[in-house]
Amino acid sequence: MHYPLSIPLVALLAATPPGQALSQEALTLGVTTNDEYGAYLVGPDDRPVYTLLTDLEAGDGQDPLDSCNEECREHWPVLMVEDELRVDDGLDPDLAETMDWQGERVATYGGHPLFYFVNDGPHQDPGGQGMFTYGGYWALLSPEGRPLRTDAMPAAGQE
Repeated sequence: MHYPLSIPLVALLAATPPGQALSQEALTLGVTTNDEYGAYLVGPDDRPVYTLLTDLEAGDGQDPLDSCNEECREHWPVLMVEDELRVDDGLDPDLAETMDWQGERVATYGGHPLFYFVNDGPHQDPGGQGMFTYGGYWALLSPEGRPLRTDAMPAAGQE
């Protein structure tokens, strides 16, 4: 179940400078669906969240947080958590975790660090799915924690 977006969170998103990570005390992940991708994860503002797949053909093979450098984070902000990571109904709370990175706590789901795409807005269809930039392919995540693949993406480890 999704809960209404609060005005303070909208103000936080609008005030987040490009290249900065979105951070809030309690971050809640949700799930939504569309005809093209089926069910996928969204952040607390109903914007799609992504992970960076660097282990595919032409990927740089680095950890996604290392591959997505400062320039990358201007377009793909990392989801940071100050306090607690929560999930709405339809998501597995055991898959929602945080990891330490550069002195901050990054939201992960199914072991994948989570990012926003700056061109996606709340309640909009995902615009970054399948893009190849910054050393890998950007992919939405299913409620089971698996990256959603497009036809343009090679299989993992494919040479």
